Amino acid sequence: MSILNRIVMASDFSHLSKTAAAFALELAPPGTLDAYLVTVDETKKSAEGELKSKLDGVATELREHWAHVTDAARSSTGTLRITQEVRYARRPSEAILSSAADANADLITTGTRGHRGVRRAFLGSVASELIREAPCPVLTVREAEGIKPKAAKRIAVPVDFSDPSKAAVRYAASLADQVGATLTLIYVMEKEGENAGYGFKPSVFGTVAGYKRARNDLRELAEELPVEASVKVLDGDPADALLSYADAKDINLIVMSTRGYSGVKRLLEGSVAEDIITRAACPVLVARNFASQVDAVPAAGTEETAQAEGR
Repeated sequence: MSILNRIVMASDFSHLSKTAAAFALELAPPGTLDAYLVTVDETKKSAEGELKSKLDGVATELREHWAHVTDAARSSTGTLRITQEVRYARRPSEAILSSAADANADLITTGTRGHRGVRRAFLGSVASELIREAPCPVLTVREAEGIKPKAAKRIAVPVDFSDPSKAAVRYAASLADQVGATLTLIYVMEKEGENAGYGFKPSVFGTVAGYKRARNDLRELAEELPVEASVKVLDGDPADALLSYADAKDINLIVMSTRGYSGVKRLLEGSVAEDIITRAACPVLVARNFASQVDAVPAAGTEETAQAEGR
């Protein structure tokens, strides 16, 4: 069963918000998809007819992209139903979240920059509010030269072994299975004194034994998934290490929780997630906790093993 059936696509008519919406279509398998295309007017000074006309144009572009997606999947059963809506609110994120609640959305799409002025809806502050408050995952796309929507073929998930990060792994596995993507689970060891991993003693941190333990724990996590997953242990600053790896391996989607361990054992706290979201060259799909988005994933059979890359 698809984990993406209802998507709220926040639009300020910028190229970035259109790209984020098109990326979401790449993640949804052929079938019936309900898309809710929403724009927000903050001052009520804009002509509603003009905004609706612009939404018509965006909807046409999305239908064309959906046709491309279904054609690439060699499926003639894809149905994209688009509902268009102009909402008026002084706080754009509030209007978008209301749309998501009304639609019981599985995903919200947004850019991390957009047009300023009366019709701007999705500057960094609004995207941050959506990520912080949304009851469902949020797909973010930052402004980057040459960014274009494309199929997610290589998905990476940073893990700190907290329950929220494990839920992100299960969600990413379902998504990888849905779109036929590869999946890599990544743990980043930071410098001793900054973060002792997920309970490493100082004498263990940064040693061969420490890396071995992290790889083994990642493998155990991977073996519980319905798809084959590779594992990777990196070291250094979490955001720097993950983004360098993503660039080197041409990762085209990062899935991560915005909550993990706190205090000494934190890896995926808000500041790290924000750093990744604002710097990643690929889309980032985030949620506070993915647990409510996926059913329990059954243990893999003997043929569903995890491939370890090693250090």
